[in-house]
Amino acid sequence: MKRLILSGFLGVLACGAYLIGAAAPSPQDMRAGADKAFASGNFKDAYISYEKLATDPNDDPGKVSHDLTQGILALQRLGRSDEVDDFREKTIGAHGKNWRLLQTAALTFLNGETHGFIVAGKFYRGNHRGNDGKQVFTIERDRVRALQLMEQGISAVADEPNKDERGSFYFTLADILMNARFGGGAWQLQYLTDISKLPDYADGYPAYMYGGNNRGAPVNPDGTPVYHKLPKGWKEAATDGERWRWCLMQASEMSPEYASRATYTLAEFLRGQFDVQSMAQSGYSFGRHAGGGPESDDDTKKDETGPFAVSTLTEDETIARLASGIKRFKLPFEFNFIRQFQTLADTGKGQYQELALNMLGQIFEDRQQYDRSAEYWKKSIAQFGAGPNNYKQLRVDQILGNWATFDALQTQPAGKEAAAWLVFRNGKHISYEAFEIDVPKLLTDVKAYLK
Repeated sequence: MKRLILSGFLGVLACGAYLIGAAAPSPQDMRAGADKAFASGNFKDAYISYEKLATDPNDDPGKVSHDLTQGILALQRLGRSDEVDDFREKTIGAHGKNWRLLQTAALTFLNGETHGFIVAGKFYRGNHRGNDGKQVFTIERDRVRALQLMEQGISAVADEPNKDERGSFYFTLADILMNARFGGGAWQLQYLTDISKLPDYADGYPAYMYGGNNRGAPVNPDGTPVYHKLPKGWKEAATDGERWRWCLMQASEMSPEYASRATYTLAEFLRGQFDVQSMAQSGYSFGRHAGGGPESDDDTKKDETGPFAVSTLTEDETIARLASGIKRFKLPFEFNFIRQFQTLADTGKGQYQELALNMLGQIFEDRQQYDRSAEYWKKSIAQFGAGPNNYKQLRVDQILGNWATFDALQTQPAGKEAAAWLVFRNGKHISYEAFEIDVPKLLTDVKAYLK
């Protein structure tokens, strides 16, 4: 009788152990179930699993980035963006030595919502119901937090044997440094961001994000352009621009294609700062005054210094809008973007050889040096084809074909000889007819049509 009771008791224990095991799925099964729930729109259940996985210090180091990003997406789908920051920081706390997770977390700051509300002294990310609280913005604060995380991962990534992943890390860090600092915001690169502390929440978006404060490339006290030199290391950098240069150099050492990408990224930035199109971006109209037509009736005189002298530029000089005004100057060898693009056009790897050829075609067209522009467009066509919708050949035809257009005209006073300005290229003769318009009849016809 005792044997039977004991046997039954052991059977109950075995059954209980089976039920306990069945109730605790493996992390792999939990992740698969969360992914399935997310795909089905069941974001609440998906988040519960992602949150449990991501905040567990024993989570798979290669999968925790997935768990974090999917968990944040689930919260956003649920309208619970105010929980994102707590979830993210808990995950970071559990995996502070995982540079891949740190990189992912940093990117979520840049790709997420950049506004929120302060209610009773606490910040809540995203939209907020009700009239209580103060709306604030987090562009700079999020950037600094992202930089903190990336700096935390610099020492760890140096030991990463996978060079592709190491290069990707440095490019990511470069992008975070440059966040909101292109174009009109590039002047900020001459300062060194204090990463040791987070800045306050802002009352609005920075003006430079909407094209404001575009006063030209920054200059030194002596009026020379600000260039960003390459420092010995991250800690030795004196400005964010130098930090950015260091990141590009680190990435370039990982592979020939990464080297081409780094060179192209630097050259593209330098061109945006110092090439002739910087004048047009600031409201300059090349070769025309406000009333239409040329600045002077005598177009045989060459102005070697003014803003319209772009066709006289050599490849080691430029005319650009600086913070101190429009200036013609020589480009230092290290910062000569034309030379950098030419190097890529000759030896670049991957897509960057074609991109460099196309950029050179655009640069020389902007400089009104059309023969050189057509030369590079033809090289790009010969090596990589005419492109979608034959756009490269159309650029060549625009330069070498017969082409003409009338400038926009303003109303001209009666009693004076009328003039119409014609811009033409590769033309030797032209035929045209002029017709007098019966304005009262035209208006009568329009009214009749509208009725």
